[in-house]
Amino acid sequence: PISLALIAGAGPATNFFCAIIISIFVRILNIGPVPFSYALNPQYMLANINSLDIWLGTLATFMVFYNLMLGLFNLIPLAPLDGSKILIGLAPRHLIPVLLRFESKGIILLFLLIGIDIFFGVSIIGNIVLPPLSLLSEILLGEMIIN
Repeated sequence: PISLALIAGAGPATNFFCAIIISIFVRILNIGPVPFSYALNPQYMLANINSLDIWLGTLATFMVFYNLMLGLFNLIPLAPLDGSKILIGLAPRHLIPVLLRFESKGIILLFLLIGIDIFFGVSIIGNIVLPPLSLLSEILLGEMIIN
């Protein structure tokens, strides 16, 4: 079971590793980060169209953001996400059959959570992922890239 957790953890670990490496380059090259409120604003990007630092900082910011977001999202313990396999791999033996029974319903619950966000505007997954994403982006880049 522990090997299952290690194998499943490789994907999120790779995302976090990539985010760390990119943030090191951001700090060494002093090219960012560019807050999302600026990076998503076409006027800001057009006003800085000749600034390689702004463009590289924006690209690096997006790369760090998406790697952190994917890594954290994949850690949610719902099948088919890696977090469910990590949970099963680390769980005590007597809980594994219960978790395996729940695993078949994980995809339904995941779609339900996404549907609640789309149709009712209640972002349960966002409330799970965004606080650690903000914290990690502040640690890695020196400032929060999202509010």
